[in-house]
Amino acid sequence: MFLEVELDSRPEPIEISITVEYSVQNDGIGPYEFWGQRCVDKGRAYIVIEDHSWNQAGFSEDDVYEVERQITKRQSQWEESLSE
Repeated sequence: MFLEVELDSRPEPIEISITVEYSVQNDGIGPYEFWGQRCVDKGRAYIVIEDHSWNQAGFSEDDVYEVERQITKRQSQWEESLSE
């Protein structure tokens, strides 16, 4: 994943490469019986980002904080796009 972020310490927006670890979840309940009829709820597969990493070398504490804030802000969008 790539994140473009504007930092106060840099004159131009920068693009940061982010590595994510994710798992595929499913919200289905599987096989079930309803009034004697056997059914299957296959559910929907979706992505959950479990962890992320990026090269923090050369960034100040404030920069790292801002990048992490932007990652957290965009995480649900990334999960949605990966799930499609």
